[in-house]
Amino acid sequence: MKNNKLTNERQQILINVVKEAKEIGINLNEILSANMVTCLELLMGGKTYGEISSDLGITRERVRQLLTGPRKSALSIIRVNLVVYKKHLEQKQQSPNLSRDEIIYQIKSVSIDELYSAIDRLKKPALMNIYREIMNRK
Repeated sequence: MKNNKLTNERQQILINVVKEAKEIGINLNEILSANMVTCLELLMGGKTYGEISSDLGITRERVRQLLTGPRKSALSIIRVNLVVYKKHLEQKQQSPNLSRDEIIYQIKSVSIDELYSAIDRLKKPALMNIYREIMNRK
């Protein structure tokens, strides 16, 4: 199937974002659901949606939602969290091990100007729409 695997480019972007998160000390398990982290790890290992579905005991549709949902893709959520979390770490180097609630609080409390500035630095203007979607769901 055409959509059974992510494109090499998208898969490489996911891998790079996950590596970047690890490099700056972000524990993805604190930000994302366990299933999403596992999906990412299996995807990084080159598995297809069907194989991930079998391994995790969840439907292919759920795997697809976790990895490629247009508004809640793992990549988008990680990127939004990286933008905010990096900013937080710059301000508070002494507390790198935040809880998920603290991370969500940081995302909610970041100002629009700060967000635009961070997004502009990453050259990812489309993140603004993703950020709004996440805020609407919380």
